[in-house]
Amino acid sequence: MRNIFFLTALFLICPSIYAVDYFYCGDTTAYARLGDALEHVLKICGTPKSSAEKKVIPLKPIEGARWIYNFQPNSAFITKKLVMKENALIVDFNQNDKLIQIQVEGKVVTQTNYCQTAKTIKLGDTKIYVYQICPNPSIMKNTTINIPQKEILQTTLTYQQNQYIPATTLIFNDKKLAQILPKQ
Repeated sequence: MRNIFFLTALFLICPSIYAVDYFYCGDTTAYARLGDALEHVLKICGTPKSSAEKKVIPLKPIEGARWIYNFQPNSAFITKKLVMKENALIVDFNQNDKLIQIQVEGKVVTQTNYCQTAKTIKLGDTKIYVYQICPNPSIMKNTTINIPQKEILQTTLTYQQNQYIPATTLIFNDKKLAQILPKQ
């Protein structure tokens, strides 16, 4: 009896523990699951309390290396003075040591001759080649790099079964249910 009481109390106190990959549509007694289509969820759960749409650019995390140059590389050779600039050049490499992202003074580019006017670094170049063209980065670190993906449509639906149950937010990416977030 004590175990039943404990489990019941646990489920009532911590609804987010068991409501991670499905949502109970109270009016129809159906369940919306991660991966369900937006139209299907609207059909089985009915009209939400609120809804919103926006375009977002998701980020894909990958393990790799980031080199940060807080100066314009080789500027001392050109101007006889080292030009200091915070995050002037940032280059990111994947696990295979291939260049996957270049930022020049905050702007993402696919190639640049920022280090040497006669030579260009571009996406796909190796670490060794980049180091030959842009030597001595200020910071070299292994890190998780968030790579922007293509823009998607994100739809947010909020359902509240009754005044005693907190609202739940369903997030759809390109019309597929991607997240279920219970309000606390």
